[in-house]
Amino acid sequence: MRLSILSVFLLVFSIMFTASSVYAETTVCTSSPIPKGFVIIRYGSRMSCPNWSPGRKNTKTIKLPGKVETVCTSSPIPKGF
Repeated sequence: MRLSILSVFLLVFSIMFTASSVYAETTVCTSSPIPKGFVIIRYGSRMSCPNWSPGRKNTKTIKLPGKVETVCTSSPIPKGF
């Protein structure tokens, strides 16, 4: 019985963790493709990405859109939004 209760707890915990991380932001180099369904919410600069120079934008911060979202004009817009 304890094993099944533990299994249910772990399943519920993993679902809650996954749901909260869905809207998490991720920063990628501008040379990286944007995964389907994601939007660009800002551009930035990182020395670890290609084409870095002071003042030049070479990163994109992306995330799955929420119900209300402000995105960059160059961002792809997923179906249904």
